[in-house]
This record gives sequence, structure tokens and C-alpha cells, in this order.
Amino acid sequence: MAAALAGVVGLGGWAIALLGDRDEAQRTAASQAALVEQLLRPGPATVVPVEADDGRTVATLVARDDGVQVVSHRLAANDSDQTYVLWGLDQGTPQALGTFDVTGSGRQLASLEVDGADAFPSYGISIEPGNTAPEAPTDVVARGSLPS
Repeated sequence: MAAALAGVVGLGGWAIALLGDRDEAQRTAASQAALVEQLLRPGPATVVPVEADDGRTVATLVARDDGVQVVSHRLAANDSDQTYVLWGLDQGTPQALGTFDVTGSGRQLASLEVDGADAFPSYGISIEPGNTAPEAPTDVVARGSLPS
């Protein structure tokens, strides 16, 4: 009788664990579907891979005339007292296009609304102290350029 009771309790625990795994899988699938839907919206877009100094692609930018979507692949999560800043780069002064956070590992999408975001020949991502963009980047962690 005790063995049967232990078996039932074990199966119940296993069922609860499976339900939790299923719920997590559903949340992940919904998040990925929302990411794809945002990236595939109609209209012209420029796709720019962004690489760290070691050549690893850490993010991908989808630049449009009304904003930029940053898909982080391998950017490290920032602390609450830091923020990432996306910079538009050309021959003059870097222009801060917006700030975003990376909260964990895996793909994450940040949408930054800024007019003319697709007008830059290259981009940079910096990690900055505080929660606002400074006048100029301090610690650039990745760069990307339009194909020539």
C-alpha cells in the first residue's frame, strides 16, 4: 500500500513538473512569435549585423525610416544601474538613437522609435552607466556597417 501511495505521489509531482515545462514552452513560443511578427512588418528595412571586437555577432539591427529594432543574440544582461545605447555613426558626431536593456540570455527584441534611423552607414552599441544616453559613447561593445 505504501509503495502504491509513493508511486501516486511521484506521478503527481512529475505531472506538475510537466505542466510547468509546458507553460514555459508556451510562453517562449508566444514571445518568439511576437518577435517574428515585429520583424516582418511590411515596408523597406535595412538589416545590419552587429559584431563585438572578437568578430562574434552579438545583435542584429533592423533599421527603418521610423525606428530601429535591436535583436540581441549574445549581449550580456546589463545591471539596473547601466543601459545599452544604440548609436548612429557616420563621418560626424555619433548620434544616440535610443537606450535599451538586455535582461537575460537568448534573443530579445528592443524597438527604438526614431526618425531617419535607416540613414546611417554604420551603428555602434555601447554600455553606459545610468539610464540615459550620454553626449558621446564611452564603452562601445559592438559595431555594424551597411554592406558596401
